[in-house]
Amino acid sequence: MVLDSDNRWLFTVDAVNHRVQRFESKGQRINSWGSLGSGDGDLRRASNIAINPVDGWLYVVDAGNNRIIRYDTRGQFLNSWGGGGTGSGLFDNPGQLLYDTVNRWLYVIDQGNNRVQTYNSRGESLRTWGRRRRDPSIP
Repeated sequence: MVLDSDNRWLFTVDAVNHRVQRFESKGQRINSWGSLGSGDGDLRRASNIAINPVDGWLYVVDAGNNRIIRYDTRGQFLNSWGGGGTGSGLFDNPGQLLYDTVNRWLYVIDQGNNRVQTYNSRGESLRTWGRRRRDPSIP
């Protein structure tokens, strides 16, 4: 879960119901968005969330669709990137993510590919480190 920069709204992901929820900081639910699917703004197992406090954008890990979705704080779909695979910009079970307010980079742990991928605030790929091991039995 994350708070907006004014500590007014709290955002959570609901993996079971494939949605993002927005609450007032005192706990009253304001709205929610997302539904099961793979179209623009749809989610399949939303698993993590980060916020860009400068622009007010939310980044949601859509683990079931192997992508990241960017919304505004009211739930408007802005764009998404990724997809299943091993190439640059693709994911195999994306996990944690973190927005770096100094560099304005989004860090995404690509669990299945054993790497970290970084993006600018709009989702353009910047850097990748780590790599998938060929034989998982070798440490």
